[in-house]
Amino acid sequence: MLHLLKDSFTFSYESGASLSYLVIKTHASQKLHGYQVEMIMNNQIPNILHFDVRHMDEEIGLYYDITSKMTLSQFFKRKKLKRNDFIKILLDITKTLLDCNFYLLLDRCFLVDGDYIYINPATLAISMVYMPVMFDVNPNQVMKAFVTDVVVNSAGIDESNSDNFLQKILNLVKSDTFSICDFNGLLNSLQREGCDFAVDNSGEEVYAEKIIIQTLPKLKAPCLEGEAAAKVRSKSRPVVIAVLSQALIVIGIILASHYLKSLSRDATTTYCAVAMIVAAVDILLYTRLFGKKTEAEEGSLGVAKASKAGRYDEKNLAEGVGTIEDGVGVHVENSCETVVLGYGRRDYPYLQAKWDNALEEIPITKDDFLIGRLAEHVDYTITNNSIGKVHARIITCSGIFSVIDLNSRNGTFINDMRIQSNKEYEVKNSDRICFANCEYVFIVPCCKGGNE
Repeated sequence: MLHLLKDSFTFSYESGASLSYLVIKTHASQKLHGYQVEMIMNNQIPNILHFDVRHMDEEIGLYYDITSKMTLSQFFKRKKLKRNDFIKILLDITKTLLDCNFYLLLDRCFLVDGDYIYINPATLAISMVYMPVMFDVNPNQVMKAFVTDVVVNSAGIDESNSDNFLQKILNLVKSDTFSICDFNGLLNSLQREGCDFAVDNSGEEVYAEKIIIQTLPKLKAPCLEGEAAAKVRSKSRPVVIAVLSQALIVIGIILASHYLKSLSRDATTTYCAVAMIVAAVDILLYTRLFGKKTEAEEGSLGVAKASKAGRYDEKNLAEGVGTIEDGVGVHVENSCETVVLGYGRRDYPYLQAKWDNALEEIPITKDDFLIGRLAEHVDYTITNNSIGKVHARIITCSGIFSVIDLNSRNGTFINDMRIQSNKEYEVKNSDRICFANCEYVFIVPCCKGGNE
């Protein structure tokens, strides 16, 4: 479909004070469908990108707000999708195409292409580009080609514990009678099947209906598992021991009563002595069972809890410095001392910042390195609300390093100049890079000493 547009339209990106735009321009003679323009500009239609129309000399520009969104193509490259998430994305696309007629829009006017369908990586909500011009295309064939490319080439999909859903999708896509309506019906069916899945504590998918059938007859009394059961057992054990010990003492006294009487003519004195001995034993036993832990025991327990709560060694705990693992770090905003190092190799380029007299370094360990706030989608997380979910990329190609802003709201700056979104800007040793209000210096190790 895009090849039909290249002759008449130009695609670019622009950034405003706090917004990023996809800009589609055409000659002023190009006829736009006025009622479709008004419909989208004056309504918040689900899954359709809002746009403004701007007239510039002999051109008309459609400005689509893509702030804080990433393209579906980028998302598929970075994220291995679960079954139900993948079906939801496709279902939202087909539903948008089918429902557009309620708003007097045409399904053939959508750009059904991974580079022009946008997604919010946090919610998986999709946003589609609608062009209010007439296209001579078959929307069913466009959708068919898109799904084939996504399933076969683009998306990384987790097929473990699945019901062979991808094969069902491909079988329908290969059909000569493929239609968006039929495809939507299949996706709805697969989604309903997916609702029967539940995730147990081990992270494996199991059928929820089977869980109910198997467990309901057994629910005669509350059943505690794991840590809760261990806590109950640990609390009840001393009580059981105390009761048993008292029972044994009483039985022992009864059995030894004849022997005790023979020890002295004064039975009262004998039994008082026995009572004192039993009391001493009880005090020792109860102190052992129910007394407070010693300071040493409490201290060892505290260390155990601390080591379980976070991955810090003793040196880092003392210095207030976190560890870096697998090339992924976390910068905690407002922390007194921040993440530092842990890499033996020093040949990676890295970003360096100084926070409260502590150095932070971010090694760029991949040729395509993402920085942002959404931990599961980026290679380095900055927990600062001014940072975008997926804020920027640093790419490496043939020894040349470039930064790309990914439609962030607060922008990316190189040496105090705000860069345009979705464009590559080369960075060199000692350049200053700001992601919103977080400033770093870009360091290339081979250049640190000068002209090496």
